[in-house]
Amino acid sequence: MKLGFRPKLKLICTIQLLIFGDFNYPEIDYVNYHVVSGPDTDASRFSNRTNDLFLHQHITEWTRSRHGQQPSFLDFVFTDEDTVIDEIAYLPPLGKSDHACVDMKYITEQQECDVTQATYDFWKGDYSKIKEELRKMCWEKLLSDKSTDEAWIVECRYWLNHMYHW
Repeated sequence: MKLGFRPKLKLICTIQLLIFGDFNYPEIDYVNYHVVSGPDTDASRFSNRTNDLFLHQHITEWTRSRHGQQPSFLDFVFTDEDTVIDEIAYLPPLGKSDHACVDMKYITEQQECDVTQATYDFWKGDYSKIKEELRKMCWEKLLSDKSTDEAWIVECRYWLNHMYHW
């Protein structure tokens, strides 16, 4: 892969993810990291997906209450960073709703960042050559006596040493 350089740019880095709403999964307990329903349910798959995506769920108190029923967590607030939600307040419902109003401070500070790093042009990679070189390696012999961490280091070094050639 050819190493390419981008001109020095000043950018405002403001990409943040915020997802919120009534997800209607009372079986999910994000506070205790537990799903009451079985592993093959929509609630379990939803919880696993949010964990796989490293999303942070910020609601820690129940958000739905109806007379004669157990209060539940139905409303969630997800972000990709755990420090962007602050000062969450749970307020009484509006009108005839049985969902609490959630008032929160969403931190959207902007910070300048320099973009002056080398990037690889993956479109120009010689993938036939890469496959050929990888087939030549005796990976079993090279990694057989290594722990997972050690094997990862060996593989990373291999890629870094050969990346400029392809």
